[in-house]
Formats: sequence, C-alpha cells, structure tokens
Amino acid sequence: MIFIGIVVFAFLLWRAVLPLKCRPALKTAAGAAAFLAAFKFKIVQLLGGHYFAPDLPPGVILFSAWIFVTVFIFMFLLIITDTFFLGLACGEALYGTYRRKKFDGKALLRQHPLLNKVHAAELITAGIVAVFGMGCGLSLPGVRYVTVSSPTLPREAEGKTIAVLTDLHVDNLNNKEKISKIVAMTNALSPDIVCLLGDFSDGVKKQHLDALTALTKLRARYGVYGVVGNHEYYSGYKILTDHFAALGMPLLANENRLIPELKLRICGVTDQYAAKFGELPPDFEKALACPEKDVWRILLCHGPKTARIPAALGADLQLSGHTHGGMVLGFDRVVAAANGGFVRGSYKVGKMHLEVSAGTCMWNGFPVRIGCPSEILLITLRR
Repeated sequence: MIFIGIVVFAFLLWRAVLPLKCRPALKTAAGAAAFLAAFKFKIVQLLGGHYFAPDLPPGVILFSAWIFVTVFIFMFLLIITDTFFLGLACGEALYGTYRRKKFDGKALLRQHPLLNKVHAAELITAGIVAVFGMGCGLSLPGVRYVTVSSPTLPREAEGKTIAVLTDLHVDNLNNKEKISKIVAMTNALSPDIVCLLGDFSDGVKKQHLDALTALTKLRARYGVYGVVGNHEYYSGYKILTDHFAALGMPLLANENRLIPELKLRICGVTDQYAAKFGELPPDFEKALACPEKDVWRILLCHGPKTARIPAALGADLQLSGHTHGGMVLGFDRVVAAANGGFVRGSYKVGKMHLEVSAGTCMWNGFPVRIGCPSEILLITLRR
C-alpha cells in the first residue's frame, strides 16, 4: 500500500498541484491534502489498527473512504484530460508544420489556459460521483436469478435452488443489523441450499463475531455450506474459523459433503492466499474427490481465477465471488484481467459452469459500485 500511495501522490503532485497558479500557501495546502488522500490506508492503520479492518467510528471510515474514492476518480479524469490536451497540442504542432512553420516542440509541454478550471470541475465531479457510488456500494443487495442447465444433473436435483452470499465484509459499517436484513432476504427466497463464499469479516472484535452469529438464522432444507476468502487471513483466520465451528457451521477446507437425497456433493477449497499466511493451501483434487460416479459436484471457491483447474478435474459447477463484480463499469475490465478473465455473471469453462457473484456487501476501503450492483445470487438447477 505504501508503493500505491507514493505513485498516487507523485501523480497528483505532478498533474494537479504543481500546475496550479495560486499563492504558495494554497499550493502547499493542496499538496498536503493530496498527501493525506494518497496515504489514506497508512493513516487509517496508524489511527485504528489494520487498514483492512480499521477500528474507527463509521463516520471516520466513510469520510476517509470518500476522500480516497474521490481521488481515485479524479486521477482517471486527469488522465483523460491529459490525453485530450496532449492530442490538441500535437494537432497544433502538426498543423503548424503543415503550414510550413517551424515545429514548436515547446507547444507539447505548454499548459493550456483552461487547465486549472478543468481540473477544478473534475475534482468536484469526482466528489459527487464518489457520493453516488458509495451510496450504491453500501445499499442492501438485490436478488439476481440464474438458471444453470446441465444434462448430467441428477434428476433428484431438478428444480432445486441455491442461494449464494459472498463478500459480507462485516465491520463497523456492515454491522449486525445489516447482516440480519440480508439473512431475512435470503430466507424469504426459500432456498434448498445456501452457500457462503468467504470474506466474512474485516476484523474479529466482539461486535464483528456477533454480527456473523446472525448467519445461524439462515434456513435451507439441505444445509448451509461455506469456505473462507482472502480477508479471513488478514483479519484472524483461526479466530474466525473457530467461531464458525462453534456456531455449528464449520467451513469446508479442501473437503466435501454429500447430499444423498439430491446426489450432489458440495466441495470447498481454501483460498489461494492461504500459503502466504502459513495456512493450508487449496487442494482441488482432495476437495473434489468422491467415491460415487453419478453425483454432481459443486465447488465453492472464493476467487474465480483458478477455475480452469477444477474444470479439468471434472467439477460440474463452481461458485465464486471476490471480484465485487469489478465495482465500476470500465474498471471491471481491469479486475477481470487480474482474475483469469472472470469478473461477474455466468461462464462456461470447458464442461464446467462458473457463476461469479458480484458480492453481497463491500469492503470499507473502497465501498463503491457504479453499474455493478451488490447481489444475493439465487441459482435454479435444471437438466
């Protein structure tokens, strides 16, 4: 995060602060504001614990998130502006050459007289868009209905439904009240199976664990199954997994459970980041192993990036989250590239179906959604 802060601060200083035509005191203040925004995560860490799980009042978390999101959007607008004005300068220089004038190389570096006003307008726009995006990001999820069809699906599983919750990110914003509402929304769908795909909590304080206790009220005829996500390792892996075990909801760690009435096996792996924290890495072969030949295997895997591995091992359906759907249209292409090309929605990987949820809540560090709404995913299985 320090490296990211340095890059962000250097860019803001170069393109937004130094070009300002104002008094030195105002320019210094602008530079200080850019520094605070760029190193937001480090400052939050100094004030309230780990930057993934800050122990700060909700108002402070929201304000710091708004500042960072505003800067993030502002940077992209700056890049667009620079590209436009550079193109304009190149056009003027080339036109001068065409008119048999001497090529003016300095024209490419000369500041456009409207630049400061354009930057001011972009900063205001970024702040407004950040408010809108955070409002969408922190709202309750909707329901996305999906049908997964396969001729190999056991007849016993025909028409059965699976509700998917992922990326709950319990913290001082996504509190017990909100999780309880999500549980009630899920139960109202009357799912046959509920699958939880990790990133449960950003912190392991009592209020976070109490909020997760609300998940025990989930109701599904054939059970509730879950796996860990990468944030479990940042927040306190053993505390969280022990808490789920104590609640009677042990998480699947490279293992599976048979639902004999449906001829389904619910398989689960640990997260790809596990080894970095000295924990059990994912073992797809072990998770998918089963003695039966006529069962349908559903794999729960927090991130979609490794989907081609279980596809090659014969998994029938993989359920994943992690990407938050890419958060912002346009930026979702970057998120997809970092996750094997998968970001949200339905995919076919070989013979395996892959469903990537856009997530049920949002991480407090970047709680923004624009065109990628949060969701409870309800899957209906069909032959």
